[in-house]
Amino acid sequence: MKEKIMERRYQHYRLEWCGIEMEVRYCPQWSTCFAHLEIESLCRTPLPVTLTGYRSVHTQTATVERLGGPVRLVEDWLERELDPKLRRKMQPSQY
Repeated sequence: MKEKIMERRYQHYRLEWCGIEMEVRYCPQWSTCFAHLEIESLCRTPLPVTLTGYRSVHTQTATVERLGGPVRLVEDWLERELDPKLRRKMQPSQY
């Protein structure tokens, strides 16, 4: 019996967060059970969720939708993980 091969179509988004440009790539149907989310800062600048500037996560599509979509999910995740000491040092125009 042949398995059905899913075509993986990624959505691409550009995002600037605290002066760091990044790309968010999202595939809502990476497999029959999971979506795939990638975050990559363009210059591989470390982010609160990754020291390498790249993060790959598998999750459920319903979770991404419930949290406002891939861009909103990433923005909220970065804000939650931001070190409070660094947050205080940032100027309002950057944050």
